[in-house]
Amino acid sequence: MSLGSLYIGTSGFSHDAWAQGLFYPKDLSRKEWLPFYASRFNSVELNLTFQKVPEKEVFVEWQSQVSQDFKFSLKGFQYITHVKKLTGVSEPLRLFMDRVLKLKGNLACLLWEIPPLGPDRLKLFEGFLNHLKKYPQARHVFEWKDTAPLSAELTDQILKNQMSIVEPEGQEGKKREGLPFRYFRIHREKLDDLRQKVEAAAAAGKDCYVYFTDDAQGKALQDAKELVRILKT
Repeated sequence: MSLGSLYIGTSGFSHDAWAQGLFYPKDLSRKEWLPFYASRFNSVELNLTFQKVPEKEVFVEWQSQVSQDFKFSLKGFQYITHVKKLTGVSEPLRLFMDRVLKLKGNLACLLWEIPPLGPDRLKLFEGFLNHLKKYPQARHVFEWKDTAPLSAELTDQILKNQMSIVEPEGQEGKKREGLPFRYFRIHREKLDDLRQKVEAAAAAGKDCYVYFTDDAQGKALQDAKELVRILKT
């Protein structure tokens, strides 16, 4: 069995505070931030697509600035998940995918935040999965925000379609052994605990995507750099 690939980075790359010498050189123009970031990390998670989806040209530009091995993970558009509540989403999903697919092979995952859906959650979610199956160019992963727990039936549907679930921070996720790939969003989890999870998953042949979200005083940067370092030792 081959080892899974490890993709490690931060949530976002264009934080203004990083331009004051914390990460980006002070004389580096904003247009050069992404290539600089991509020379230090092999992936980034972008949340800006949750609120507003850039024009196609932006994705084309991003794709041209990174190597073929660099991976983007994007948050799914809130109009689809939070406004439409997964109903009647065929056309907005098509428009969204038409833009993000301009990243080509550099597109890794689409992170869909699932809000409270009410008593019809199973039917709504299954319908949404049927729409997402039309776009196998991206790996689809879900962050469950519904107040009702993610049921075994829903989990089975996700796994059946080779999709995944954001790992519960500081916990062992249910059915994690069945996940086709692993996706971690890290705020406070201890790096040694995270290292053990990632190494075990990679040894089992699972690709791992790890994004640090705590940007206070550059903590996300520090943790991402440190995880890369300890995984190499």
